Amino acid sequence: MGILDAPPFGISTANADRLASAQALALQGWFAALANRNNAPARIWSIGDSITEGTGSTTRDTRYISRFRDSLRQRFPSATVGAGGGVGFLAPYFDGPTPPQPAALTGTTPGKDSSFGTRRAAIIAVGQTYTYTITGTSVDVRYVKAPSTGTLSITIDGGAATTINTAATLTDGNVWNSGALTAGTHTVAITSTAASVYFTGIFVYNGDEAQGIHMNEAGHYGITSTGYFATGTNYWATAMAQYNPHLVTIAIGVNDYQNSISSATFKTNVLAGIAAIRTSVTVTKPSIVLVPLHQRGDVSSPAEPWQNYVKAMYDIAAADTAGPGGVSGVTVADFSRRLSPPGSAGAGDPYGLISTDRVHPTDKGHGVIGEALAGFVSPR
Repeated sequence: MGILDAPPFGISTANADRLASAQALALQGWFAALANRNNAPARIWSIGDSITEGTGSTTRDTRYISRFRDSLRQRFPSATVGAGGGVGFLAPYFDGPTPPQPAALTGTTPGKDSSFGTRRAAIIAVGQTYTYTITGTSVDVRYVKAPSTGTLSITIDGGAATTINTAATLTDGNVWNSGALTAGTHTVAITSTAASVYFTGIFVYNGDEAQGIHMNEAGHYGITSTGYFATGTNYWATAMAQYNPHLVTIAIGVNDYQNSISSATFKTNVLAGIAAIRTSVTVTKPSIVLVPLHQRGDVSSPAEPWQNYVKAMYDIAAADTAGPGGVSGVTVADFSRRLSPPGSAGAGDPYGLISTDRVHPTDKGHGVIGEALAGFVSPR
């Protein structure tokens, strides 16, 4: 396990030394992929809640997940794209009030299904269209096949439509690729032409199809560990298996704290999530980083202190033996002591890192998280 500080909460100094020395081994798979980034993409999949989705940021590029991606690309440029590349994954919508929506919607607001995709699928009925404006050289469109669904129509720059029949055995992680596009700005329109379809997002490349650092954002506004890891059949893990990440970050728990889900249940759920990741992702052996964030400041009478949830993450990493050579394959990037818990509204945050809702980071706070996390997973 790796740490940003000596682990608190009763972990002995001797054990802390052992855990700290294991960080490089826990991240060994990611380091190997990063070293090979000129020959194949080094792929990241970031699980989280509304903070990972980007609530509190004013633009998509100021979300911590984007700052994480961009900081890594600056540290580790690639042979032909340098520090550039495509934006990576764009969901159909953001649930929070910020940042701006990733796509323009035509028609009434689609339904949402919590079972599928990196967070929730948009259920597109006939006549509803999501239109993205992207800068890139190709794009993947991700969708779900399911019985009783209809046909998905995809157009690039208003050209001829590609129609996909999605009525089939239930499977997530299905992908249609545009093929090579002229470098520059394009519009990608996704609509239903017969019955409803499940659409989970697009992935944008910009010269980095076969190299560089790829980011898959999997934030789910309002989600708890129970909702993400202990409900249904983990279709998100099936989708992840199609992507085969080298690094998985898990920044979840603040909604468990708010909703009085016990730290013991939280621990059980996260362990189930890690097991699902390892079962599903078979091509790579992903490094896993648990990311406890700051204590949210809007919970007046918590059932347990936030430190219990942070300790659960340390305990998971300390007990894991699935990494190289039987050591831990899980590490902890502890932000619970990097960002102070905000006090009453408008107070307790002298640096302007947390929004007035006392939960979500500002652009500046997102920047602190993203860039510090990039440093944490960088070889040094």
